[in-house]
Amino acid sequence: MPFYQRAYVWTLRDQWEPLWDDIRDKAEGRFNKGKVTPHFLGAVVLDPQPREGLVGVDVLHIIDGQQRLTTLQFVLGSVLLTLRRAGLENLMSVVTACARNGNPDTMRNPATEVFKVWPTFRDQKNFILALEAHGLEELRSRFPTSFTQVGTLKKACGQAATDQNERQVGLGFSGHQRVHTNPYQPRSFK
Repeated sequence: MPFYQRAYVWTLRDQWEPLWDDIRDKAEGRFNKGKVTPHFLGAVVLDPQPREGLVGVDVLHIIDGQQRLTTLQFVLGSVLLTLRRAGLENLMSVVTACARNGNPDTMRNPATEVFKVWPTFRDQKNFILALEAHGLEELRSRFPTSFTQVGTLKKACGQAATDQNERQVGLGFSGHQRVHTNPYQPRSFK
């Protein structure tokens, strides 16, 4: 991510809830076999970086859209946890292909290039811990301050919540550095 990118600032009320409402509406429309219209999340501006040789994934710096791409990574991670918990492993590969590059043999550094969005240095540890969790229990143990004593995710603090304490699940992310795409892995944008 270029140095001028701001920290991750999406809040529960202003961005997460409207996005979730839109996702739910689209899913219900598909489930009910109604007419589903495309949804526009806004433009994303990417800056392609030079590539050396044949090994390694294409790297694109995010100029505009890092908040949306960050959020969508966590949505995809949540969908994967839900599919796993519901025993729908056969659908997991479809979701995984949207979040990860699939062929480590074509990567220069598989530890980082496996992710299609890679965070800034400050956020890398928590990003990996969150997106590689295999269940809600594992998330609870990795981020105990983000959960209540009964094990549910913490939410906003009523009417007097500020942007700082209103943020969805405080996992400490500030943004992302780059997008990785694997030219050897087919992509679907349906």
